[in-house]
Amino acid sequence: MLVQSKAKGKKEKNIIVETWNYSNNYYFCRRSIRQAMKKLILLAACISIAAGVFAQNYTNKEFALINYDLKITDALREDIQHLDTFMGTVEIHNKNAEDRLKAILIHHLYYNMKPVLERKLDLSILPINSFMQRIRYDEFGYPRASISKALRKGDSPYYFKVEIKLDSQTQEKREQDPELPDKITFPQYTIDLTIYNDEGILPIDHWHGGAKVEEPIQADKTLFGDFIDQQNIPSDSTHPNLSVLHQQAVNNMINSHLNE
Repeated sequence: MLVQSKAKGKKEKNIIVETWNYSNNYYFCRRSIRQAMKKLILLAACISIAAGVFAQNYTNKEFALINYDLKITDALREDIQHLDTFMGTVEIHNKNAEDRLKAILIHHLYYNMKPVLERKLDLSILPINSFMQRIRYDEFGYPRASISKALRKGDSPYYFKVEIKLDSQTQEKREQDPELPDKITFPQYTIDLTIYNDEGILPIDHWHGGAKVEEPIQADKTLFGDFIDQQNIPSDSTHPNLSVLHQQAVNNMINSHLNE
């Protein structure tokens, strides 16, 4: 009886050990499968994003603007503060705008860039009010929406936001050459376009461009070039002004994108 009892106890112990091993192996197996699936999902997402970035074809595609931000730095404003009286006489669309300089430039910068993008990249940009009353607009009439809201309210295959910065290198140049005359400026532009598609909130593309002058420009009314109604103002690269420099920045951005 004692031998039989010992044998029975040993058998039960083996069953318990085998059961524990099975449960433990099953747990680790399930955890390994879950980890592997997570890695596969992450890898698939990365491949999808990479494919979206490198395989974009914008030909004949429709784009909707969702945000446009123009930043004019204090450095540039200081360069031309003596032109405040003159700027007060310039005809502007937004007559009640608090920022007179921004009101002079903002529409010219966008509407000079828009046809160049459409022509050189063979794409179509919708009117800035294409969302109608479904989103908010800024004081100049440009959309002010996040990509998530644009996806809910719009129906375009592509969306984009524009960031333009107008800055000055004048202080840096004066430190290098204290003999520079008064009433000059060294303006520079940077332009950034962020592109989204209708499949998610992550950007699929980013275009960047810029332009600056190496020689000083007279900080007088000719600085504005085609941005204001002036007669006999040269508009070519040999006579740089804010409008010519902007054209160069747009072209540099497009060329950089095409050469990626």
